[in-house]
Amino acid sequence: MHHHRVQLQEVDAAGVVFYANYFVYAHQAYEQALLAAGFDLAVLLAAGRFALPMVHAEADYRSPLRYGDTVAIAIACTRVGGRSFTLTATLTLGEVPVATVTHVHACLDLATKASTALPAELVAALQRL
Repeated sequence: MHHHRVQLQEVDAAGVVFYANYFVYAHQAYEQALLAAGFDLAVLLAAGRFALPMVHAEADYRSPLRYGDTVAIAIACTRVGGRSFTLTATLTLGEVPVATVTHVHACLDLATKASTALPAELVAALQRL
């Protein structure tokens, strides 16, 4: 479980979190969950062999977040395929469901610019989520 306190720069003129920031929160939770599962995404990407571009994203919003709120973000890997994976982040404020964010990442071989199999060590970490 990842926690994030909403910062002033993350809210719009109405005082609620700007919708795109929910995707940022989900991605932060994904990176932290991988670290907790023993996998450092930064090491994989720094090697320069693979990229993991987001190829699909969607969100369902249920309740607004405001400056100073601390949101809990639970991340789950809901599908691991041969060349892509799907993550779902569930955001809650206390017991109140705030949003569900889903994103799909594909694996890209940087040398060929073609989709490729997910690295085995990443698959193992995703399965631990």
